[in-house]
Amino acid sequence: MPPEYDLTNQRVRELMDTYGLDDPQTTDVLRTMGELLVRENAERTAFLDGKATSLIGFVGVMLALMVGQVAKWTTEMGAPERTLLLGAAISLLVAVMCAFRIVYAGVWRWVSDVDWFREEFLGKPESLRRYHIVVLHHVNEDHSRINSIKGLWLARAQVAFAFGSGLLALAVASHLVPKLVAGLLCTATNSS
Repeated sequence: MPPEYDLTNQRVRELMDTYGLDDPQTTDVLRTMGELLVRENAERTAFLDGKATSLIGFVGVMLALMVGQVAKWTTEMGAPERTLLLGAAISLLVAVMCAFRIVYAGVWRWVSDVDWFREEFLGKPESLRRYHIVVLHHVNEDHSRINSIKGLWLARAQVAFAFGSGLLALAVASHLVPKLVAGLLCTATNSS
């Protein structure tokens, strides 16, 4: 990432001072862009939280079904299948823990009343609007930081989910396929 890609809050303040107070159009454009970026980051947060919540629910149902079948599977399945089931359960639990980490990834800074009514800028509307741009930048940076964390945990949750689902499918298939083949062979020999 180029060094000029992310600006510090101090650098944003410095940039806000580079143009005259008689240029409200620039302030309007910057504020509109800041509001757009904050809104997009909030939408991304909602998307990531929604995916995490769906994953938690889906994995929860899978684990509940596995627990409901545990007595049957422990008596009917051999050691290799039970090992695969244990691996699937562990992977699915890891997926749920990662998904919970997404939902509770942290609290970001939001615009406060102190920011909104900044005393030193009351009576100076253009200075107050410029200060609000600095605040929007800070809020946007915080949202971006937390969304990056959420994105990493979502990737981990999806990998654990895929691995656990694969192990579960393999365990069930290795148990059922021989029975299906035997049933088909038995049907074929009885019909001839």
